[in-house]
Amino acid sequence: MRVLAFDPGKTTGWAEVWSPGEEIDSSYKGVISTPYGDVVEHGSFPNWSTVEDLLTARSPDAVVYERFFIYPHKAASLQFDDVIAAQVIGVIRFLCKKLDVPIYRQTASEMKTHVVRMKHISSFAPDHEYDAACHGVIWMFKHNRNG
Repeated sequence: MRVLAFDPGKTTGWAEVWSPGEEIDSSYKGVISTPYGDVVEHGSFPNWSTVEDLLTARSPDAVVYERFFIYPHKAASLQFDDVIAAQVIGVIRFLCKKLDVPIYRQTASEMKTHVVRMKHISSFAPDHEYDAACHGVIWMFKHNRNG
């Protein structure tokens, strides 16, 4: 089983997580950065092709991404914001539909409650790549996809 996981945002983390047997590995990882100037000038996520290249090159069996919520107590801080995380999710969902790849979503709290299992990805620094890898590993455990 091969899963491509995303932590969407202005800096979108991604990680490929796979299970060739009993072990889970996640050696391929990276970030897709959206330069501040691009957001200000264009008001949108300009890296569609990077996400598409990842999906076609990695050929995942499934994609998992972190859900994005606008909480009422934070809504005011997002006024006039381009909400890049939501745009990234739209790109991921569109491309998965186009490429016929099953897509799943998880909340940040789902990932954080299972962080004990992160021994599988201990080589990661805690950042967007790490969060993406955590989502992939947690999804595999939740769905019992070990091989």
